[in-house]
Amino acid sequence: MQPKSPLYLSCQNKTVRDETGLKIKGPVFFKTDTGPGWLCNDEEHLKCHEEMLDSGLYMLLGLQNGTKNIKEMDQAYSEIKPATDKCTVPIAAMKMAKWVKA
Repeated sequence: MQPKSPLYLSCQNKTVRDETGLKIKGPVFFKTDTGPGWLCNDEEHLKCHEEMLDSGLYMLLGLQNGTKNIKEMDQAYSEIKPATDKCTVPIAAMKMAKWVKA
């Protein structure tokens, strides 16, 4: 089955690479902001999802009430965040300095 969208003309389930290893055809993954509830609303949605999978379009569903989950993750990583910032801030500054000089 060919995808209906002209944005994904090279989309298919199996990855194809050229002689240099560059991906020229293969699956496309995209994330939506919707939760999993719409998939079970009716048969039409299930059929649409099956057609997307058959054509190599893989939809990653978002979490409902994602804000709550983000807050929980922030709390879970609050202890290691300062150490991470210590490492990333200098690296980001060096990269930005190189970019400004160029």
